[in-house]
Amino acid sequence: MDNIRNTWKNKPGVIILSVLLVLVIIMLLAVLLVRGIIFKNESRSSAGAPVVTATFVASTADQNAAAPSATATNTRVATKIVVTATPVPTDTPAPTATPTRKPTATKSPTKTPTPKPKPTKTPTVAPPKIGELLNNGHFDTTFGDDGAADGWTRFDNGSATILFGAETWEPAVENGDFAQRITIANATQPDRYAGLYQTVPVIAGEAYSLTMYGQIRTPFGDVAASNYGYRMQYAIDWDGGTDWQAIPADEWIELPWDEQLIDGENLFFLDYRTELIPPGDSLTLFVRAWKKWPDQSEGQFTIDSFSLKGLVSTAVAGETLPETGGSDSHTAPPADPRVWGSALILLLLVGGALWQQRRWIRR
Repeated sequence: MDNIRNTWKNKPGVIILSVLLVLVIIMLLAVLLVRGIIFKNESRSSAGAPVVTATFVASTADQNAAAPSATATNTRVATKIVVTATPVPTDTPAPTATPTRKPTATKSPTKTPTPKPKPTKTPTVAPPKIGELLNNGHFDTTFGDDGAADGWTRFDNGSATILFGAETWEPAVENGDFAQRITIANATQPDRYAGLYQTVPVIAGEAYSLTMYGQIRTPFGDVAASNYGYRMQYAIDWDGGTDWQAIPADEWIELPWDEQLIDGENLFFLDYRTELIPPGDSLTLFVRAWKKWPDQSEGQFTIDSFSLKGLVSTAVAGETLPETGGSDSHTAPPADPRVWGSALILLLLVGGALWQQRRWIRR
């Protein structure tokens, strides 16, 4: 104790310096402790709440009570029921009415407004509508270099003079400005074919109406005179295939269109209508001209106003929300600036005390 007093008298700066150093150490330890607690809590909150899985296990007593005993028998046990009558006192005093207090009115809890959920955009699908599935079924657009109308693909099996082109003669056009003409002449082999096909998307199980118009012009002008030598057929590939020769012969349907004179004055179109129910999501329509006999005569086949109408799916794509994900990285939260300010002030005080102590020692 005397040493402390002497030191205080002779060297007061030493004691002040020691006290300040202890305070600085305590302050720095408190700062580190606070930063560690905050960072630990932040890490826990960012990691997410643990998932607790509750497993309910029936006790042994309950399981034994629920399960029937294996040694139980159907024997009946006679039981005796004893009924005891409890005497009721005759002279019982009438109950006295006790005053009751009126219930005090309690204030109903105020409802806290709950935030309304924000509406989310969901993809909308428009209902199917009736529409035309064939592309250029009226053959009124451009024709390719091979003579086939735009949207259609031609085919033939050769061994004859086969021509495809735009029909512009008014008596040979059913509607619009053009029709599709197919010419077969100079056949060197029987059963010469030339035709067009188109693949379209459909809805499985729905009904579609197919309409076709056609005209067959020959030098005979009569099916009896040509021995049914010029006919037209159509077929459907229910899988959407494009190989016309892969379709079995019995699946080609002969159109009921008879011959007319090649330069007749009263030419007219014949139509054909039917209903299709596709089993899949696409089909291919084939139509072909057929010259049966190998001779030099010419047959002109004109088709126009083809239509395949039914349900068309028109899905409207909705907006896609961006995917978001969490991050596993964590950054330490910044310390309170007041703590660092206090530590800086203490450091300045310590520096000032050291400087005063140095001056005192020099004196």
